[in-house]
Amino acid sequence: GLDIVPANNDGSLRIARIDENGLVGRWNRMNPCKQVHPGDWIVEVNGTRQDLAIECRKPQMLKVGIRRDVPNKDPYVEAKRIDMESCVGRFCATQGRRPNVIS
Repeated sequence: GLDIVPANNDGSLRIARIDENGLVGRWNRMNPCKQVHPGDWIVEVNGTRQDLAIECRKPQMLKVGIRRDVPNKDPYVEAKRIDMESCVGRFCATQGRRPNVIS
C-alpha cells in the first residue's frame, strides 16, 4: 500500500499516496490519532536510514520511522492566537473561571 518518491538529498522517501485497503490504510483506521498522511516522510526502516526503498521491498516485518514537516506558523494567525489567549485569560480572571478551551 504506498506510493513513494525518493528524496534527492538524504535518502528519505516521501509518501505520495496511501492505499486505503493496504496495511497503512488499516493502520490509519485503527490509529486515528497517529495517522500517516501523503506528504509524510519515511526516514528510517528497521533501524537503517540508507537504502530505504530496498529495505521496504524485503519480505519482512517493517518498523518504520515517519517524519512530518510542519509548516512555519503564519504570523497573522499566531498574532490572533496570542490576542485571543490574552483576552480569554483576562475574561476568566474577572469571572473567577479557569480557562480550559481556546478556539
